[in-house]
Amino acid sequence: MTMLFALVVGLAGSGVRLADGRKEARAIINAAIEAAGGRNALAKYRQAFWYECEVASSPVPGLVVKETETVIKLLPGQMRLTTKSESGKRRPTVVWVVDGEQGWLTNTSQVKMAMPPPKRIAAPTPPGARPLPPSRLAKRGTPPIKPANTVEEMTTEALTGCRDRLYAQWVSTLLPLDEEAFELRLLDDATVDRTQASAIEIKRTGRGDVRLYFDKGTTTLVRMDWGQIEQHFSEPAEHDGLIYPTKVTDYLNGKMLRESRLTKLEFLDSVDDGTFEKP
Repeated sequence: MTMLFALVVGLAGSGVRLADGRKEARAIINAAIEAAGGRNALAKYRQAFWYECEVASSPVPGLVVKETETVIKLLPGQMRLTTKSESGKRRPTVVWVVDGEQGWLTNTSQVKMAMPPPKRIAAPTPPGARPLPPSRLAKRGTPPIKPANTVEEMTTEALTGCRDRLYAQWVSTLLPLDEEAFELRLLDDATVDRTQASAIEIKRTGRGDVRLYFDKGTTTLVRMDWGQIEQHFSEPAEHDGLIYPTKVTDYLNGKMLRESRLTKLEFLDSVDDGTFEKP
């Protein structure tokens, strides 16, 4: 009896709702499907889609990088993302491609770092030491230009991050949650951007947990957590019956990482051959 009581207290303290939580979670998901435009509208995510967004990110304090992203996705495992960055005088373009368990990173720009002209680095000569001849003094030169269209395999960490993001986005389209492979767990309510939200934890064997938060008034998706990333969704728009957010803000460990504003969205009947192949 003591062990059972301890288990109940432990679960309650973890934020998991025990009383008929699965039925309540399912009811919230069903209401959220309707709030997003219904099953027919959300079914569009089963085909490939293309979108463009303006991104402002802050990789280090005090530095804001502005980018334009053009993305083609076929959830849950394929993506081609082209990023055009503007940072100082450099405007590099990078292409990311994910195809299931494979991924590549392509630098399609010639980037030349601005360096000062070669010069001697003077250093005091210790007493009694012989000074080095000028030919052996250290120099600073211009590094070689990185060749255009250099293709590299993604690191394991980068590929895992991309695959986890694609999986989380697939979960957020809600219709996949009809599958029995998913376990839904109702959590305690939370506050998201001053809005009360219902929280549901999504579990699936072999994949990381995803948490979805729905506005208690409108049942629209307002936040999603996966790994260390917390995404907030706002400024909804309508496209061919589908209600979707046009602003997505990513937080990492509680600090704002990037803000994306969707400017274009289109669902595709087909994609060109090679879209998700190695560039």
